[in-house]
Amino acid sequence: MKAVHYTVKGAQDYLASELAQVLESDAIFVCIGTDRCTGDALGPWIGTLLSMHDLGDHIVYGTIKKPVHALTIEKTVAEIKEKYSGRQVIAIDAASGVFTGYMRVKDEPILPGLGVGKTLPPVGDYSIVGTTCSKNENIMYARLDMIFDMSEVIVGAIVQAMRATENEYKETIM
Repeated sequence: MKAVHYTVKGAQDYLASELAQVLESDAIFVCIGTDRCTGDALGPWIGTLLSMHDLGDHIVYGTIKKPVHALTIEKTVAEIKEKYSGRQVIAIDAASGVFTGYMRVKDEPILPGLGVGKTLPPVGDYSIVGTTCSKNENIMYARLDMIFDMSEVIVGAIVQAMRATENEYKETIM
C-alpha cells in the first residue's frame, strides 16, 4: 500500500480508504511507543486521541498514560490473545525511514524494536506506520508538532474508516 505524506491534501481520506478495505467492526488497536522519546510517542499519542472517541466495539491499547513499549509489549500481546482470541489487531507505531512524515497502512504486523536491534514479538494482522525520522536522525529529536499533526491525520483516518465500515454493515442488513 502506498505511503502518503501527512501534509498532503487528502492524506486522511487516502489512509481511511486503505484502512476501510480491511477494518473489522471489533478491531483492537495496539498503539506502540513511549512518551519518553518524542519520535516514538506517535503510537501512544494516537492511542490517547483514539480513546477520546466513541469506538463502539473497538479497543485501544497504548496511550500516553499507559504505553505499550518494549517492557510491556509481551504481556500486552499475551493478554490480547487470551481475552480477545480471533479478533483483528491493528498495530500502530513510529518508524525511521528514508523520508520523514510519510504514513502507510500495511498488510503485515509491526516488528517493534527492529530499528534499535531489539527482538520483540510481531504485533498485528495489519499495521499503520508513521515515519517520524530518517535513518540518519535520532528519533529522540523528532519534531513534536509533526508527531501531533501526523497523529491527528491517522486518528481522523481511523475514525473515518470506522464510520465507513459501520455504514457499509448497516446497508447490508437493511
